[in-house]
Amino acid sequence: MNNQRSTSGRDYALGAALIILGAASLYFLTGATAVFIAVFAAVAGAVFLLRGIQAPDRDGDPLGYSPSPGADPADGFDWDSAYRDSFNR
Repeated sequence: MNNQRSTSGRDYALGAALIILGAASLYFLTGATAVFIAVFAAVAGAVFLLRGIQAPDRDGDPLGYSPSPGADPADGFDWDSAYRDSFNR
């Protein structure tokens, strides 16, 4: 059982920090070292940003909607009035 919690906020912060590190390396360093650090930091930062985007929502639905298993979520939705409201017909 995995007890580690992956929070999207931590992943966003690491991703942003790595991207800033890559930009700073291009500013403060020169040559192949700067390019290597910048490319590595940009790729790692993008990976952490994607991890933050795809992190599971551990808090649940903020609106409190939890459909019953097997229930159609569209039951009780008035499609005709939604169409008229959206397209003014």
